[in-house]
Amino acid sequence: MVTVQMSCQPERMTIAIETSTAAEQVAIGIKTAFDWRTKVRPAVALLIIVAAYRVSLEKLMSSMRLDTPLAHLALVPFIALGLAAIARNNDSGPAIHDRQLDWIVGLLLSLAALGANVILPARLSADFWVWRVDLLTLPMFVGGVITLLFGVRTLWKFRYAVGFLLLAWPYPYTLVLDRWLGRFTDFTISALDRVLHHVPIATKVPGSDSNFAVVHNHETITMSVASACSGANGMIGFVLVASGFLLVLTGSKKRKALWLTTGAAVVWALNVVRIMIIFWAAKKWGKTVAIDGFHPYVGLIVFNVAIVFMVILLKPFRLKVRYAPKTKDLLQPAPRPYRPQLPVALLCVSAMSLGVGVFNGQLQNYDRIADSLGTPRLADFATSQETPTGWNLSTVATYPEYERFFGENSLWTRYAYAANGESGAKFSANVPIIVDVVETPDRDALNAYGIEECYKFHGYSVTGKQSVYLGQNLTGEMLTWTSSKTGNTYTQLYWHWPIKTSSGTEYERVTLVMNDQPTNEFTSPPLSTEGLKQLQLDLNDVLRGGGSDEQRARLVETRTFMIGFARNLVDMRAPAVLTGG
Repeated sequence: MVTVQMSCQPERMTIAIETSTAAEQVAIGIKTAFDWRTKVRPAVALLIIVAAYRVSLEKLMSSMRLDTPLAHLALVPFIALGLAAIARNNDSGPAIHDRQLDWIVGLLLSLAALGANVILPARLSADFWVWRVDLLTLPMFVGGVITLLFGVRTLWKFRYAVGFLLLAWPYPYTLVLDRWLGRFTDFTISALDRVLHHVPIATKVPGSDSNFAVVHNHETITMSVASACSGANGMIGFVLVASGFLLVLTGSKKRKALWLTTGAAVVWALNVVRIMIIFWAAKKWGKTVAIDGFHPYVGLIVFNVAIVFMVILLKPFRLKVRYAPKTKDLLQPAPRPYRPQLPVALLCVSAMSLGVGVFNGQLQNYDRIADSLGTPRLADFATSQETPTGWNLSTVATYPEYERFFGENSLWTRYAYAANGESGAKFSANVPIIVDVVETPDRDALNAYGIEECYKFHGYSVTGKQSVYLGQNLTGEMLTWTSSKTGNTYTQLYWHWPIKTSSGTEYERVTLVMNDQPTNEFTSPPLSTEGLKQLQLDLNDVLRGGGSDEQRARLVETRTFMIGFARNLVDMRAPAVLTGG
């Protein structure tokens, strides 16, 4: 409220009005600084999101220490926060006078994220982590939280920040890198070889594709330029950072494209300089200084130099950050928004956050199967050949004729476990266990030629379908089938998981088969499955049409033994050990 004093001196009246108005603006500014809606509520929303996806974000952050082209994906959440900060003063547009729209959109997004985290780990098993579906659902949950707490208009205002979170999903990058990384590495090595002709710090080892020789104190040091050192790390990191810039830059598409292309070329060229610096350090001070001292840090320095250089180049390319200053008139009260009542919305969001967080916390069990970016850790069965105490493993046969079903370079091998009566064995049986192992680079082939579909195709009777937990967040499938020709009944347990080989990621299906006979005798420890995991398995059985409880009650002893034996095999699987840089 402004008080005007009547005076014969108009100057005093003007001063009084200005002073009063300034004081009122300061008071409103102080009130706004501590406004729940502008400060506390966003912090609460961020806390809810981090709590729900704590394991996913923690694993993503841990990837920064990995020497992989996808290490820079950990920057995505921070870039998204930067985009949100830039967009916070943007106009949200006119209010939506539909009291139900926020609930519809917010609940749809949040429930989709919750459902994916509850149902898909059991249905996809190890593939859930290999595909990092949890990070795919992160933007959905973030969008749902924003909509329920702030409204659809606010979600639209922050659409670039929320959408940018999709770039943290590593699986699409993996598909591209499998096809592109080898050629990119060859291109870098070719350029490096040309540079070394003019700056002879190192020489290429004859007959080698990626090894270079450096002489230090008359000692020859061999250094390998592998795919991780080819510059792909910095290239992907730059593209991520540059993509964030492009979303908030003003300027023509042509200038933006030129700026991005120039930046990619600069990053690649600086990476060649980085490798030359490491070679020079090895030549001057030896391999230990070069690899342990220079290698971990030079790449980080070069990457940051490239980013700073490209920020400087924004002006020559006539690009600038589009930033909306805060122009809202503090003296005009904002109209009441049509959005969910805060207490109800906050309670709803907190409940779903708790649900997502509980199941998200289980994802850390995948650590033995794949790393934080979904890259497999395990060796194949032929290499590991895990053999429990008290059992002998033998190779029965190989079936190369099935390569036409499972793809080129696939392999079907049959093994057999037989108990040898050794004392102290946790598992024993008087019948052998047949193990069929199919290894293929084509994951879709395993789905196309599935176990159950194969038996139904041959006219066998399939009953007692059941999802079982095998540890490491791995889900197996169990069924009983009866041959229409012989009348013999068999119990079968199988699972799929990714393996790491010298040619890259492949997939393995391990199938355990036992002939059910009245004379079978088993010894095995008791089984237990954690409650939340059992809930996921039961939901999966309902969705896939699993067997009834009555069907499951058949041959319980055989099934109990096979589940325990399979869990033991899963625990024993050796990690992959690959040579090379």
